[in-house]
Amino acid sequence: MRTLLLLTILTLTSCQGFVYEKELIDNYYLVACDIDEQMSLDYNNDGGANYSGLIRATVFDVQWNERFIVIKTHPEDIRASIKDGYRNLHFKGGILDKKNTKGYFTQQEIDELHRIDSLAEKDVDEVLKSNTFLNANSKKKVVLYYLLDTKNQNQRPLLFLTENELKIALQKNVVGSLTHSQYFEDLDK
Repeated sequence: MRTLLLLTILTLTSCQGFVYEKELIDNYYLVACDIDEQMSLDYNNDGGANYSGLIRATVFDVQWNERFIVIKTHPEDIRASIKDGYRNLHFKGGILDKKNTKGYFTQQEIDELHRIDSLAEKDVDEVLKSNTFLNANSKKKVVLYYLLDTKNQNQRPLLFLTENELKIALQKNVVGSLTHSQYFEDLDK
């Protein structure tokens, strides 16, 4: 009975091919597993079926050039999306940016991961308390903005809570012209 339950759960939760898959640049993909509303930005470094999620659903607008990707999302899980963004800030230069050749984490590394996760959780609490845009009735009214430097192997997507913050970052990083774009009107509702 437990085996049957486990197989049912795995079948229902696993991706059986993509409804959407498009490579943007250098192994960065837009991917929707079962339905369009699952559109996310993923990285595939082996050319196979192994995708690493970078930005959670629902991506509805993406622009890019030969180096940078700019993403807009209506997050399915606002708290988790913001926490991911703040966790990335705390990870920068940390243990996840160093190659772990042992194949496991030491207790010291595990303690550091817990510390970083705790810092990110506190950051999310502050954002949720202070930003009125999160009080919208519909999650689709909330927009999170991301910037990713595809040539910097250690960089994770940077989260911005306002379009103005993103514009400042685009100028600061000398992003230049974003020559490609993909907008999903049906996901921007």
